[in-house]
Amino acid sequence: MLGVITLIAPYAKQLPDTIQMQLGVFPYLAILGTGVMGFVFRRYRFIYLAIIMGVAYWNLQLLYSEPPENIAMYEALFGLFFAINITLVNFLPEKRLFTLAGLGIFGALVSQLVIGKWILTSLQDQLQGILSYELDLLLGFVNTTGLNTFVLISFLLGGVILLGRFIQTRSVFESGFLGALTSVAFMMASNGAQPEAGLFMLVTGLSAIGALVQNSYFIAYIDELTELPGRRALNEELSRLRGQYSIAMLDVDHFKKFNDTYGHDLGDQVLRMVGSKLANISGGGKAYRYGGEEFCVIYAGKDMKACFPYLSSVRQAIDETRMIIRGKDRPKTKPDITSKRKRPIQEVHVTISIGIAEKCNELYSPEEVIKAADKALYVAKEKGRNRISQYGIKLSEQPISI
Repeated sequence: MLGVITLIAPYAKQLPDTIQMQLGVFPYLAILGTGVMGFVFRRYRFIYLAIIMGVAYWNLQLLYSEPPENIAMYEALFGLFFAINITLVNFLPEKRLFTLAGLGIFGALVSQLVIGKWILTSLQDQLQGILSYELDLLLGFVNTTGLNTFVLISFLLGGVILLGRFIQTRSVFESGFLGALTSVAFMMASNGAQPEAGLFMLVTGLSAIGALVQNSYFIAYIDELTELPGRRALNEELSRLRGQYSIAMLDVDHFKKFNDTYGHDLGDQVLRMVGSKLANISGGGKAYRYGGEEFCVIYAGKDMKACFPYLSSVRQAIDETRMIIRGKDRPKTKPDITSKRKRPIQEVHVTISIGIAEKCNELYSPEEVIKAADKALYVAKEKGRNRISQYGIKLSEQPISI
């Protein structure tokens, strides 16, 4: 979206004045929307981001009305304020606004503005030469962006930090803050020209709002532990099924006993491992976490016979995966002296049982197909587990010696 706005922004001046005036309302709606959405979703970092966005846009309108000799200094201070605060707010815990900690964060933002105003009025002569200084190595690039050197460096550094955090966490929040930081940088590069600056601020708000909406989707539809779509996503997919399809129900064998023996932490690792295998299941299957240790795979457009090899492959892959148990007495850091006595490594593994059914004259609705697949799953467990059972057909796979 930012790339599109960058391309069309220069042509926005050619729009009629009435339309440009209407476009001028959108940045304020984006700022307000960011704050409101942050409050609704209880993501209070985005309320602070909305405050920074509002300060950025308001100050940008005033910045370029200053005398030309002061613009470089003012721009440098404002740029440092925007880049540093957008970056730091991303690292803040989710503190409510009307708490002692929340009010402290708000006070820190306000105090920066007060201190900045004092610096501009009291230390103007001392800072004039420093903040307007252009580094020779970056001078050519700065001239192409229109940004002050210190502003450019602060935004680049903040972008690198947020990008690194996004790569580490893969969180949509980091992508939202990174998009907001980038959009504000483009807004400052526009030198406050309207409607370009307003369009970039609109993108800033949409980046933040988009991150909040996407996160709410993940919470509602994606299982946090396995990162597979959850029960709600499954129900919606079932309502869209048409034509031929097959549904498989999968269950981790003896999972309760495994949890009781090795603990819930290792049990969670097992579920994550099974989820990762199912996420890469072949044949066009869509995997979902049904609940607990139970999973579901939908094959649209395929009958049971066509699905069987793919399910057999994932069952075998899980059976062959070994997990190493960390001993309770194992030190968290590597000791200085390695003991000559090597203790045996304890490995564990789990298996899954699978039941599968397909749509037919007897099983017309997805709910009926799931119930039939569940019955086939119980047959597979009764026959010894670690195998696949097809509804209405004799057991299709012989047990594997363990």
